[in-house]
Amino acid sequence: MNYLKILFFIIFLSSCGKALLTEESLIKEAGFTDNSTRYYIYPKTLPGFLSTEYYKIKAYLNTEDSYLVLFSHFNGFKIEDGIQIKIERNKKDLIIKTLVQSDSWKLLLQQKSYFLNNSEIDFTVEVKNGTSKGAFIRVWENFRTKNNAVKLERQIVTEETLLTDTENINFYKQGEGLKWGLKLFRSQLVKAVRAPPPVL
Repeated sequence: MNYLKILFFIIFLSSCGKALLTEESLIKEAGFTDNSTRYYIYPKTLPGFLSTEYYKIKAYLNTEDSYLVLFSHFNGFKIEDGIQIKIERNKKDLIIKTLVQSDSWKLLLQQKSYFLNNSEIDFTVEVKNGTSKGAFIRVWENFRTKNNAVKLERQIVTEETLLTDTENINFYKQGEGLKWGLKLFRSQLVKAVRAPPPVL
């Protein structure tokens, strides 16, 4: 009987490798946190330095100064060698910025009254590392709100659900690592996973 319990436990742990890690295990993996900011780093590395990655991010930016930063193709939070996408709440407005290595932040989007009725973000983020411009980024909404009440899931991303991209930006640098992670300030993480390419 004990043998069967041990075998079941091993199978359970193996299956968890494919699931979203818990917040506690992510914090432990990152190695540090503080009262208002949490740093998550995923132990499974990216397939290559020049890979194209798709991330599904869902979170609540609960206060008027909350933000979430997605790190891609980096080696650690204290090493400025990756690609950062910052999704920020400024009172009721949505702001999206990006930073590649230690360059300056570039504003991609400022959308007024985005958080007028709720604090949720639910995005798909594409990060293409090692392009002729250094990197390429696109951000789509996974959900659209109809009449501020009915929420409809969009299974196929389109130009209509595209929030922003870096088509007209030259970075001249690229990410130099194989890790990915998150930094959250006064925000509640619901989901953060690597995903297959969306249907365009």
